[in-house]
Amino acid sequence: RNQIYIGRVINGKQSKKNIYTDERIQNPEEMWHITERPDFRIISDETFNKAQELIKSNAAQYLTTAFGGADKAVRRSEKHLFSNIIKCNTCGFSYRRTRRKNADGSHNAWWICSKRAAYGTARCTDEYVRIDENWLKQILDKLLHNLVDDKDAFFKMVEASCSAVVQEYIKKTAGFDIYDLESELQELKEQRERLKTMTVKGILSMEEAERDIIPLNGEIERLTFALNQTDSTRELTNEVKSNIKQFFKAFEQYTFNDELDNTKLKMLLREIRVVSSQELQVYFNIGDNIDNVSFPISITHQTNIDTNTSDRT
Repeated sequence: RNQIYIGRVINGKQSKKNIYTDERIQNPEEMWHITERPDFRIISDETFNKAQELIKSNAAQYLTTAFGGADKAVRRSEKHLFSNIIKCNTCGFSYRRTRRKNADGSHNAWWICSKRAAYGTARCTDEYVRIDENWLKQILDKLLHNLVDDKDAFFKMVEASCSAVVQEYIKKTAGFDIYDLESELQELKEQRERLKTMTVKGILSMEEAERDIIPLNGEIERLTFALNQTDSTRELTNEVKSNIKQFFKAFEQYTFNDELDNTKLKMLLREIRVVSSQELQVYFNIGDNIDNVSFPISITHQTNIDTNTSDRT
């Protein structure tokens, strides 16, 4: 990145925030002091520009995600079926794929916590868990086929869970239950119409009707204003509903066959979280616009999850 390699010396990128501390701030590019020094050049502009392109390309392989309240960079990968899908519940890092050669010359693919494998137990304190790739394919296939067989019940569960989360979100952000408010507003409008009808029929005098309708109008106006303030939450609700619809469409087209790749699987699953050697949590890609919308389905009591620490790489 240093432009001195192409004979350009840059000063003034930073300056002190004030004279009392050593804290520094980044200056805008127009404040830099650039001096051309051709005698310093050791590479061509073409080589330097190519290096910048590679840096950007490498950076694009990473995305920032929040896990446990902390943002971290996760490398984008679609190389293997479960790339960037299996996550460690303790450190939040993705599991990586490793292959083992069997005595008969065949190979087995396993998935292990990338942070623990690289840095050891000091950086990830979770128990050592190694997951057989073929077994995971089979267990997911069984889980998803069971859900497909009882699709209507599964869809109702998804809609009910998401609806409950959305209502709770709106209640917290708006300070009231939007559905209760809409019901109350509708009831007040119907009450006002009844008063108008009674006035037209002569059951109530104009004075009597006005005495009752004026406070009703005030309350209707107040509730209408409150509902108008929830436009952003309504948009969010509609977005979540759209995500659910997209998920249902992907789910209905699901087939676990040799053509299924990482991209297609990510349309269906958001992540598989390794909680322990006894439990995996499968999060469907329903949408993450609101916390807890994507709820897990647990897979427990597994026999093809290896915790033998003497056999790790």
